[in-house]
Amino acid sequence: MVLLDENIRAEQAESLSNARVPTRKIGKDLAVKGTGDADIIPLLLKQKSPTFFTHDKDFWKSSLRHDGYCLAYLDVPAREAAEYIRRFLRHPFFNTSAKRLGKVIHIHPDGITYFAKGSRKVHAVAW
Repeated sequence: MVLLDENIRAEQAESLSNARVPTRKIGKDLAVKGTGDADIIPLLLKQKSPTFFTHDKDFWKSSLRHDGYCLAYLDVPAREAAEYIRRFLRHPFFNTSAKRLGKVIHIHPDGITYFAKGSRKVHAVAW
C-alpha cells in the first residue's frame, strides 16, 4: 500500500492516481486531518505492508526502522513529488513492498539513501 502524508499536494496525489498508482492519504482516506507525527507510526503498524511518503524530515531517522512498514522522506520540490514517487516505486532496489519493508528512505534528486533493518550504516543507490 502506498500511503501519502497530508503534506503531499492534492494534485500530486491525483497525478499518481492518473498514473494508476493506488494511494491512500492521511487526513482523507485514513485517520483525521491534522493527525500528528506521533500517531503516524501506530497507524502504519495497522496497515498491510505500507510505504509512507512524506515531506517531513522528522521521519528520516534510523530509529524508526521496522519490518512492518517503509518510511520514505521526499527531499524534492513539492510539485515533483509524484514524479519521484513513481521513479522510486520503479527502481529495481525498491520495486516491491518486500524490498522496501524495514527501511527508512531519503529520496532526493541525486539518488536514494536509506537505513535498512539490521544494518547500522547508511546505504546509497543511484537513480
